[in-house]
Amino acid sequence: QKGPSCGSTCLAMCFEFLGLPSDLSIIEAYTHPYGDLDLGEVPAELARFARLLGFEAQHYSHGSLEDLVAHLRHGRAVIVMLNYNM
Repeated sequence: QKGPSCGSTCLAMCFEFLGLPSDLSIIEAYTHPYGDLDLGEVPAELARFARLLGFEAQHYSHGSLEDLVAHLRHGRAVIVMLNYNM
């Protein structure tokens, strides 16, 4: 991983987990709506790209630990973004 690409790196790992070899540069080309500006990634864009490849994908704000556990119990690949205001 280089630059602000933690989301696309996580998405690549999810694809690998689900049996789809992935190329980080291709994912980043589709998920970085700001081009070469280092402004990070948008969860909605990560989900949109996964759907383009035929996966069921959603993004949530303010999910609960119970929601996370339920998704994992169903064998779903999950990316969790935590934002601590400390």
